[in-house]
Amino acid sequence: MTQHRILPAVVLFLSVVGIGALVFAPAPVWARDPPAVAKLIQINRRALDDYDKKDWRSAKSHLWDAIAEGKRAGLENHPIMARTYLHLGAVYLVGLDDREVAVQFFARALRIDPTIRVSAAMETTEIAGAFLEAQTTTARLHDTGVGATANNNEAPPAAAPPPRPANAAPPPPPEKTADEEEAPPVSGSGLALDCPNADEVVRDQVATVRCSVAAGLKVSTVMLFYRLPGEGSFTGIEMKKTGQKNGWYIGQIAKEVTGGKSLQFYVEGRDQNGKAIVANGGRGSPNLMLVRDPTAAAAPAVELPPTASSAVATEPEENPLDVAPGAVVHRAASKNGSPLARKWWIGLGIGSGFGYAHGDGLESRKDLQPLFGSGAGWAGLGQASPEVGLHISPTMAVALQGRNQWIPHSGSDAKGAATSANAALLRLLFFSQPRALRFYGGPVAGYGTFRFLFSAPEPTGGGTARDTIKGGLFVAGGGAGLSYALTQTLSFMVETNALFGYSAFSVVCDLNAGLQINFY
Repeated sequence: MTQHRILPAVVLFLSVVGIGALVFAPAPVWARDPPAVAKLIQINRRALDDYDKKDWRSAKSHLWDAIAEGKRAGLENHPIMARTYLHLGAVYLVGLDDREVAVQFFARALRIDPTIRVSAAMETTEIAGAFLEAQTTTARLHDTGVGATANNNEAPPAAAPPPRPANAAPPPPPEKTADEEEAPPVSGSGLALDCPNADEVVRDQVATVRCSVAAGLKVSTVMLFYRLPGEGSFTGIEMKKTGQKNGWYIGQIAKEVTGGKSLQFYVEGRDQNGKAIVANGGRGSPNLMLVRDPTAAAAPAVELPPTASSAVATEPEENPLDVAPGAVVHRAASKNGSPLARKWWIGLGIGSGFGYAHGDGLESRKDLQPLFGSGAGWAGLGQASPEVGLHISPTMAVALQGRNQWIPHSGSDAKGAATSANAALLRLLFFSQPRALRFYGGPVAGYGTFRFLFSAPEPTGGGTARDTIKGGLFVAGGGAGLSYALTQTLSFMVETNALFGYSAFSVVCDLNAGLQINFY
């Protein structure tokens, strides 16, 4: 019969070390900010996680929540709000394929903080082009004095008239044509269908949406579509045009629609055949107005800082989402902008295994075969598991892992017994979202062998007979584990793998612990 050995102390020690590393490793330390700013930073980080996972709806929802929080806290001119608008523009551009809206949000970020730039972690050719367009538009509006307010709904104030003598009669009011009174101001946005509306609407009051159509477009009707609270579909109404030419298209949304947290709408310009030829927003990426309670104070207009230095005085020029110098970094500057979204890694684990020994019986001492019976078996002192892995996405990776088992023997009793077993394993791993602590698991398949130890009293007396039982040559199974980022580049991992061997059938369950070096 097979004699069993107790799992060596080294495995228990490694497990204790792993748990200790998880419990006592330093927690992330972030820059100290006012509570409202810190809250906006955390919401932006969650949005960036969603951005990295291409969960555009969740990212958009988080960013709109951040804008609402910022307005309530009076942070309209704070750089973190500019960063929020910039992230929202990236979501609309990359995720929702709405470049026009993205440019609007980039421009709004620049109006708050003219020094803001797209971070290298997020920048792509597409984003850089849209951001450059927003910079050009914002600079032109700033130079001409147009669009200094958040909404561009009103024309810039005219220059003050020269002083009038006290005894002079009041001048007659200037005559205005209907077109002059109704013509939309020159926004300079360059949009074919421009809807420069407010960011907010008062709860349970009618919301007015105004849009202008670029000259030369053969638009016959302009339709306003809005979503009723709690419904998935949009309701459409035709917008009315004011004036004879170049006038506003105005649509009013009933007060029954403004009872939720936000108002979703989009606008389409249609030709005489009813075909949409231009749009602002869309069914999949609607425009939003935040719904404000009547008792709450209206958010002040976002004005351009007088100088770049004043913006710097409020907040450092660098991205407020960055970690303060000297802090424990748990966010990698990767191109997808996600915390710990590594590209690949190399690692080394050590451990041991226990399982079901069957195989083809004893390998060397066939004379002891009558003493062997299939059953539980120990896989020896331990094995080393070198690994290299490559992320296909932040939550999925492939890895090549070795299993190099060391089987110590001593004395003449071990004559002829195998001293090692080696296998190469290909693993498909699925990870939890990029965080300092991540869980993972997936299937394993490979080629090679693993071995169990056998020991029994020597039939002739005078010692102990030792041999091995082999499993393999083909192995398959699965594994699971967790990793913890001790630093940005170094992670601790502990994992278990269950491997089934064919054609010599045996099953081994390994417990490994080790370190991984991460590359971004």
